[in-house]
Amino acid sequence: MTVVLLAGALFATAAQADDVKAGDLVISLAWCRAVPAQSDANCFLTIENKGAAADRLTAISVDIAEKSEVRQFSTVSGGLTDKPIPGGLVGRGAVGVACLVAAAACVWLSLRLGARPGIIHLAAVASALSYDAGLKSGPASPLPYAFSFGALPAVVTTAGPGGPWPPPGVMAASALLGVAAHFANTVPDTAADAATGVRGMPQRAGPRLSLAITGTLVCLAAVLLLASAPHVGPAAVVLLGGGAVLAALGVPISARSDPRRAFPLTLLAVGLVVAGFLTSA
Repeated sequence: MTVVLLAGALFATAAQADDVKAGDLVISLAWCRAVPAQSDANCFLTIENKGAAADRLTAISVDIAEKSEVRQFSTVSGGLTDKPIPGGLVGRGAVGVACLVAAAACVWLSLRLGARPGIIHLAAVASALSYDAGLKSGPASPLPYAFSFGALPAVVTTAGPGGPWPPPGVMAASALLGVAAHFANTVPDTAADAATGVRGMPQRAGPRLSLAITGTLVCLAAVLLLASAPHVGPAAVVLLGGGAVLAALGVPISARSDPRRAFPLTLLAVGLVVAGFLTSA
């Protein structure tokens, strides 16, 4: 059973908890999203009854929140009812019009970069849309991330003077960072994805393996950038090298212990590698 809590008013940063066993009950994957101070936070946890007798959740309390309550989510056409359209907060027609306006603006602004960078950018956007169109629920879910992130350096360089293509290693590193982001993003969303039936590659792998894959991909991206980025100065070496080391350290932690312990370390590694990416461009 997955329980979603609404904890009121005190959460300012993301919070995680270790697995807890109380009799035959095992509470795991407890996670609260980061929200501004004095705001409500959705918290997720999984309660598994390993005993023979049935049990029922009757009340909850959260020590660091002014109040707490259980929220029930159901799905309508595969979407959680707390989302704007299933929840009735906005009509499908209004969203459809907004999508058409955004699509027209995207095409116009992309082509303003020039024919070649504009086409590359539109291809990246189409790839990203294919994720929501159905790829997110299957084992091919990393492909849109790989293509769209990998194409971004080409959008930037082909729009510049002379329009050169970026080094292949830079495009490959960007693709690896995109796929790493895909695997990392699913870790705090395990309960929500299970409720909506999303079964992409990270969901099939599970949070432990997903974080290990994230660390591996970030480490490989850092190595590729060190070897192929055009302007690797001392600052980039420190940032990329530090990111590679932290990412590599996170892999065994994710694989052998609670994956949530490796999550902050992996995010720090990603930040260092992205900063190194920008300084070496």
